[in-house]
Amino acid sequence: MRASPYCSIAELFSLPCSDSSAFVLIQMPGSVAQYWHCPTYSAVQKLQDLTSEEGFVFAPFCATAQTPIYFLPPLDVREFPLSTSISFPSHSTVSSKESVFGKRDYKPNDTYQSAFTSFHSAVRSGQFSKLVLSREEVLSLQDTITPIDLFADLLNLQQPGAKYLIFIPEIGFWLGATPEVLLCSSPQETYTMALAGTKALGREFEIGQDCEDFFGAKNNSEHEVVVDHIRTVLCSEGIKLGKTEKRALKSYNVQHLCTRFDFDNSDHLVIARLVDKLHPTPAVCGIPTEKAKDFIRKYEGYERRYYAGYLGYWQYRQQTELYVNLRSASIDKEGSLQAHLYAGGGIMPDSDYLSEWEETKLKMQPMHALLSPYITHYCLQ
Repeated sequence: MRASPYCSIAELFSLPCSDSSAFVLIQMPGSVAQYWHCPTYSAVQKLQDLTSEEGFVFAPFCATAQTPIYFLPPLDVREFPLSTSISFPSHSTVSSKESVFGKRDYKPNDTYQSAFTSFHSAVRSGQFSKLVLSREEVLSLQDTITPIDLFADLLNLQQPGAKYLIFIPEIGFWLGATPEVLLCSSPQETYTMALAGTKALGREFEIGQDCEDFFGAKNNSEHEVVVDHIRTVLCSEGIKLGKTEKRALKSYNVQHLCTRFDFDNSDHLVIARLVDKLHPTPAVCGIPTEKAKDFIRKYEGYERRYYAGYLGYWQYRQQTELYVNLRSASIDKEGSLQAHLYAGGGIMPDSDYLSEWEETKLKMQPMHALLSPYITHYCLQ
């Protein structure tokens, strides 16, 4: 690994990159921002194939030959001090700018309505206890803006969680700011979380308050499906769990029901098995898992690829920090520079398609606030 602990702000815009090298710009919560330059990298189908490695992983919603798990070794890692990593030159005041997206009152398109009908019918008939329906929105951007410019803006976005820009030649750019932990492990602690059930930010939830009264029956039922699944997976590995408590996790313009599971186990083999068993959780997929994955790929109307997958450090400096790829966008150049935004919601028996549509709009707002100064037109919504 390259021993170069710090990089100046000016260097950010002249970092080494090419069409044949992968790179990552990332800031984990409470940490310095890092740049990883990876001329060599590999692809695997399961995290268990990497138990003796350390590095960075980028995994899809569903691993296939076309969408494998990418592993990036720490060959050239540079860090930005925390005091400067949150004050990059900003091209827009994303923390205070009101997104034009929030002002646009557009209705569900035919693709979403058709998919919702299929998903809702399958849940109501008892085939699934929950399914997650997501959608894609495509925006055309000014050609003068670069993904690295957007990452600089992203660091100023008032959104908790991991913030990242990932480039892998085979799949292009992915940019995001996700609040959801899949699994974190260090010699000091290991934990995962159930993050499901969403409410627009307004009056804030307080510990001890009645969850069903505040978030509503549908959100609580949706959350419990995820809690039950995670508890079952952890117990299957013989992990003893203490008392868990629901709380609200604020994320930009929404708050989510969150249950954290802390446990004592940092064994690499166990952690790899846990990740392979946990992903994808019912927070992004459904129950039963394999059947839900097949249903989503058949009826959702587009290919998720790396949306709702996971990313982060794998055994890097004795730490594993994996986050679910949410509140994200892929960026490509198909004639013009385009951003593909993604968001989804849990479909339950009592779901309403207009409410679910509005939830996806809320979840897209962080990326829309980031991109709104550069949008030239809407290609798909």
